[in-house]
Amino acid sequence: MRAVFEFDHDLNERLTQARFIAGCAQSFAQAAGLFADLFNKRLTAEERRDLVGMVEEIARIDGPSAIQTAEIDVLKRRVGLAPAG
Repeated sequence: MRAVFEFDHDLNERLTQARFIAGCAQSFAQAAGLFADLFNKRLTAEERRDLVGMVEEIARIDGPSAIQTAEIDVLKRRVGLAPAG
């Protein structure tokens, strides 16, 4: 993570900030929107596919529900892995 996001010197501060931002989001889709710019700037297409894959694996633990599927679709669109709706 340090190399991908170039957080060599301030990883703890950045993680604290990311947790705060995510905690302010009203939904997963809103959080995806808040982080999409960072993901698109710092992650390769393959890394973005890996990110979505991890989220899909987590959703499969107890579902995925229709809401989870819809929210994952939003993430895919925000990170350029699906056509804009």
